[in-house]
Amino acid sequence: PYILHVHGWNMETWEKDRFAETMFKRLYWQGYQGHFGSFRWPTRNGFEKYFAWQNIFTAPNHFDRSEFTAWKSGPALRSVLQGLAGRYDGSLFLTAHSMGNVVAGEALRVTTNAPFVTGYIAMQGAIPAHAYDATNPPPRIVPFQYEDNTPN
Repeated sequence: PYILHVHGWNMETWEKDRFAETMFKRLYWQGYQGHFGSFRWPTRNGFEKYFAWQNIFTAPNHFDRSEFTAWKSGPALRSVLQGLAGRYDGSLFLTAHSMGNVVAGEALRVTTNAPFVTGYIAMQGAIPAHAYDATNPPPRIVPFQYEDNTPN
């Protein structure tokens, strides 16, 4: 089997690699003997990262710019998954953390042929659950003073 992991938001390259290494290490300790890989996408990071939390009100689009990049990274992930599917037919698994689920969801959404991923685990997904199951959308819970009647 092959597990491909997609990292979340606001991470530098070394952090992306350490998170993937830790995930593989924990899988190995549980007896996993398959292959493992990490898909990196260009989330906002670096110098700006250290000031994003302090300046969240003066730079509120930090998250939004990364989310836009995440949506645009879906086709690249899809391409990687399609290449792996040829080698690991029936045993290709995808995991994603936080905003990495935007990348993963977009990669899987635009699939026009049979699914090429055997399983997908969304960990702490930064995307609404009803994006995966539109037949059962959750109730919209927004405090009255913030409700702007934006569609859910």
